Amino acid sequence: MKKGLAGSIVEDCLLVSVIIIAIFGLCGVLKPCSSMAADWRITPSITEEGNYDSNYFRSTVNPTSVWGLTITPAVEVEAVTERSKLSLSYKMPYYMYFGTRGATPGSGAINLSSQDYLGQDLSLLAMTRVSNRLTTGMTETFTMTREPAFSDTLSQIVTRNEYWVNRINPFVTYDIGEKGEVKLAYRNEVLTFMDGTASTRNDSSENRGIMTMTYNFNSTNHLDLDNEFWRREYPFNPASPMSAYDSYQIQLIYRHDLSSWLQSRVGGGYQWRYFDQTSGLAPNMATPTYLVGLTGNNDRTKVDLSFEHNMVDFTVADAYFTAYRVNGFVQRLFFDNVIRVYGGGYYQLSDYTTSTLETNEWSLRGGVGYSFWKKRMELSVEYNYTQRLSNLPGFGYNDNVIYMRLTSKWDFPKQ
Repeated sequence: MKKGLAGSIVEDCLLVSVIIIAIFGLCGVLKPCSSMAADWRITPSITEEGNYDSNYFRSTVNPTSVWGLTITPAVEVEAVTERSKLSLSYKMPYYMYFGTRGATPGSGAINLSSQDYLGQDLSLLAMTRVSNRLTTGMTETFTMTREPAFSDTLSQIVTRNEYWVNRINPFVTYDIGEKGEVKLAYRNEVLTFMDGTASTRNDSSENRGIMTMTYNFNSTNHLDLDNEFWRREYPFNPASPMSAYDSYQIQLIYRHDLSSWLQSRVGGGYQWRYFDQTSGLAPNMATPTYLVGLTGNNDRTKVDLSFEHNMVDFTVADAYFTAYRVNGFVQRLFFDNVIRVYGGGYYQLSDYTTSTLETNEWSLRGGVGYSFWKKRMELSVEYNYTQRLSNLPGFGYNDNVIYMRLTSKWDFPKQ
């Protein structure tokens, strides 16, 4: 099949990005550092969590309620020198589930040991300042989970299949002084399901090139021009065939620093998507994109509010949709940071382009945490409610989840 113009543009941009980033990355590694002394901080922790889920499989009717137990050892490592930074976070949760009521009335307790699994959650940032203006680095995230939302923030998938997703993102940033910067990045993503056979899974891979140009009007007003090209491919799956596609997205984002800890942003743009195979799909899809957000973080308060409209990236059986999503999270510390109170949630309206399906989903969560033993331990309780409504039968559900956690954390700073 002959490649389209979008596919050629994507591949050319990705190739150029990889070459540039590899060259500057090698320079950054080889360039001697003026100061080898590093400030280290190592923070191991362990969390024990018990939870009750009223609808574990997110079923429309006859939900399965379960009790869960999770034990999560974790470690955070940070090293900072005059020119470089390394930040690593790794969690290894082990999930155990105990059924209380089956999906069929009168079925009684069920065995959910097949859902037990060892998860993984890795986040890595490594960066170095090659010169006064040039910085190069890499981020990587690796997650092994049964939670569909980790594959895509707009995901509407409800299955509990186990999968892993790895994203690696080398980048290079050139500082043009007080007036702004230019950032080039490349992202490779591999998503692989561990449940089922190859013919029933929706594995995929994505290669993405990113170029962001920032202009600073002054110290508090900034303008970003963000360009992204990417291609997502799927292996052949006779049970659920999916078309590879090319996408291009351009967005203009204005950012304003409201204070030393509170920042706002507003932006808009457009996304185009071109499919290799059009059976059941339009040959291309396009949608405007826009976002509004407010983010803040200081010693006692965290705020994250956003509204966005965009197209889902990863889905199942070519069920693509555009979504309007509102997110909110607020956290406040009281009594010398001993009490932590937080709450948040989201609302998402999803309009499917390949069918008449439309869903409305909203979720609320709230919790409180109490720190003790010189703030090395925290006991917290959280409640989460989710409801999805649909104009077609079989796609809605209600879910109530209650969590209780005990976290122990130790901090080992070293110079």
